[in-house]
Amino acid sequence: MKTTYREAMRAAIREAMARDDRVFMMGEDVGSHGGCFAVSLGLLEEFRPERIRDTPLSETGFVGAGIDAALGGMRPIVEIMTVNPSLLALGQIMNNAATLSYMSGGQFSVPVVIRMTTGAGRQLAAQHSHGLKGWYAHIPGLRILTPSSLADAHGVLWSALQDPDPVLIFEHSSLYNTAGELDDDAGAVDIDTAVVIDEGWRSGSISSEISARISETAFFDLDSPVGRVCSAEVPLPYARHPEQAAPPSTARVIAAAREAVGTRG
Repeated sequence: MKTTYREAMRAAIREAMARDDRVFMMGEDVGSHGGCFAVSLGLLEEFRPERIRDTPLSETGFVGAGIDAALGGMRPIVEIMTVNPSLLALGQIMNNAATLSYMSGGQFSVPVVIRMTTGAGRQLAAQHSHGLKGWYAHIPGLRILTPSSLADAHGVLWSALQDPDPVLIFEHSSLYNTAGELDDDAGAVDIDTAVVIDEGWRSGSISSEISARISETAFFDLDSPVGRVCSAEVPLPYARHPEQAAPPSTARVIAAAREAVGTRG
């Protein structure tokens, strides 16, 4: 069927809520406004305020409430508007969600799913546009997902809700309008393997970890050094032209690939 990334994610939420009455969604404007990026549009009318809950503008508060609900046996989907404000809830995510299973010797699990939008391209400047998934991937106890296809947008949520540990889903804003065909019988997807494309900064990024692991485990199989294409290491500009110049571009990716195989120009 023809669909978009946004619609595939919405369908995944709808299917999960219909399948398991423990699943509910909470976050800023997820109800009456259908979410800041219209992912939850129409779900309030279908599932009512008890399961589609608008929250105050307090990331620390509603992320903490989601963690408590998960500890109580529910399966909350917590939406944070963009990745940058998630740092306001970093204490809840890092010190509580990520650690409680370990600190309790496995007696408690925290099956909370936290969704947030990431990435540049919307002229929202440095406070709402960065890709900070590398920071979260550094924290033991968290699982990080970055769905890049329609199948992944539809399929990762149910798998994430089955995980006993907290899962963070980073959805790139530029993908929401991406359209294509999704199999009518598309279901959950494996979240233990993925191809990673990183829009984060070069220093200390996911790409750094991947490069290190490739070098550690497959050094003698390499024909050339591992190349990386990352965002310019500056706060993301507001003005459109420099904003477009900062993240990885098609031209830079092609140039890096050509350099790696020795076909420059």
